[in-house]
Amino acid sequence: MLAPAVADFIEIFEGVGLFIFVERGDEGRPTYHIQTCNEIIAAKSHFPTRADPSVLYAGTLLREKPDMLRDMIMTIANDVTASVIFAESNDLAHFLVGEAEKTSYSPYISTSGRMMDNIIRQSRPA
Repeated sequence: MLAPAVADFIEIFEGVGLFIFVERGDEGRPTYHIQTCNEIIAAKSHFPTRADPSVLYAGTLLREKPDMLRDMIMTIANDVTASVIFAESNDLAHFLVGEAEKTSYSPYISTSGRMMDNIIRQSRPA
């Protein structure tokens, strides 16, 4: 089964791109799983994640913005609310994961992540 936000990104980007799924255990560093849109479409499912996660967007222009790129890497590595990231290219997805794996592990919960979780919870039918 596809998370609605994952299905939306696949539709918006016409099946081109990759998803990074962040597996966070109770302790230790996260594990990263990269899946292409084509793999997800063919399997009609993706790596298990939260029931209705939000998806962070990592566009190819991110490489031209060093501050934003660094922030994205830190978010992927340490923000416990970040569980799914859409990357426009194979190179970008693997670069982000490689850099996140090198980053010191210091988990936190971002304000934006908390806000997105609240919005998603409030938008669900009761």
